[in-house]
Amino acid sequence: MNPTSSVYFVTNRGQGNLATSGARVLGGSMPVDIVVMHGAFSNPKWSTDPLGAPAEKGNTLVVIVEAQNGSVVDMGMMTQNTHQASAMVAEN
Repeated sequence: MNPTSSVYFVTNRGQGNLATSGARVLGGSMPVDIVVMHGAFSNPKWSTDPLGAPAEKGNTLVVIVEAQNGSVVDMGMMTQNTHQASAMVAEN
């Protein structure tokens, strides 16, 4: 994986998940660091697809890290157009 760009911001888990995936989560007040990378990604290790399915691919990789101890609490890969990617970062 070779990101072409990345951005990092500090927020809480609730706001971070809403901005990155639209999902609501328990523990929304937890301080987190969000890393958003753009590029061409493919990683079958993270895939939740059945065995034999094509590897997941995307142009945006999001990693949500607990600010206090540095552990990854959530991550996801998706395909976004330029407007969606800009909006994700602008919300924070």
